[in-house]
Amino acid sequence: MRIRRLNPVQLNVQEDVRKLKVLLRLALRHMTPAKLRNFALLEAEMLLRRRRLRGLPYFLKVEPTNRCNLRCPLCPQVTGYCQVKGAEGAVYGVMPFELYARIIDELSPRLFCVLLYGQGEPFLAGDIFRMIRHARERNLGTMISSNLNIARDGFAEEVVESGLDYLEVSLDGADQKAYGEFRVGGDFELVRGNLVRIVEAKRRLRRAAPRVEWKFIVMRHNEHQLDRARAMAREIGVDYLTFTPVGNIDPSRRDLLEKWVATDPRYSQYDVSAGVDMRAARAKKVCPWLYRSASINCDGTVSPCCYYPNFPQAVFGDLRKEGFGAVWNNDFYTSARAICNRKLLPQIGERAGICYLCRRAEGA
Repeated sequence: MRIRRLNPVQLNVQEDVRKLKVLLRLALRHMTPAKLRNFALLEAEMLLRRRRLRGLPYFLKVEPTNRCNLRCPLCPQVTGYCQVKGAEGAVYGVMPFELYARIIDELSPRLFCVLLYGQGEPFLAGDIFRMIRHARERNLGTMISSNLNIARDGFAEEVVESGLDYLEVSLDGADQKAYGEFRVGGDFELVRGNLVRIVEAKRRLRRAAPRVEWKFIVMRHNEHQLDRARAMAREIGVDYLTFTPVGNIDPSRRDLLEKWVATDPRYSQYDVSAGVDMRAARAKKVCPWLYRSASINCDGTVSPCCYYPNFPQAVFGDLRKEGFGAVWNNDFYTSARAICNRKLLPQIGERAGICYLCRRAEGA
């Protein structure tokens, strides 16, 4: 079992590096000559900052459902990103399997893997295991991030036998009191029990997959439990334990920073006294999401990334009405890629949708 620690100087890249390592392993496992050519083409186009792309994304984030069984206080589904937009009027649903299959079939010749999660709990989608199998049949790796608050007989066996490659489980505490402070409505013993059963099912069925990661978001109320989490992770037998800082807080909200952000600087991406998000202050000049991936919402709309849900400006296209290729090089996407050149930011403006607001907020 590997335990991953944060280095303060890597706060802005730690999450990306961790995910990229997972994606790299999946890419090597599902490599084909066509996928390798597409990968090389996209990386070259990103280096050259091309606006219109010949390549297609080589990994995809698909939201099976935006429904969730928890009410975490900093979740965009509850408060809105940076506490600026509530969930009032939000439409909850699941992605129809037929739409999902059409998207996967169009993009699978170029894709390495599909990340089957978004703003909701993916295991609440009735077709989730069918979705995993369909991706596997198209030679794609699969990854899910879950709160694992699922009470269903045979659930662990379903997860293991589905062919899922990687399972990331959010478990922020070593007992119910600490866990329930943030994961409102969550049951610590249910999640722990599901982890135990999944690990045992892997052993019993002689399966190496899915690799299981316990993701522990370190916050002020649970930072004293890291040693207990390490001991528990070894006892359960998960493959990885990751400690990561809390995010998704407007740095001007000092009340929220003081409530949630860990006092240990190794597990904080904020300068609480100055009200600064250190990750945003070191924003990338080129956003890789605009080249390497896309986020497909459960209603079939396309967003450039998953960081700003529920905003109208985050919708770049609708796959219920057109194919992905048409969306990938439309005016929203080409404008968003253009403002990677900061000189073009003022003149392109809102044509770049949420990417303009993101770049402006980050001072790019």
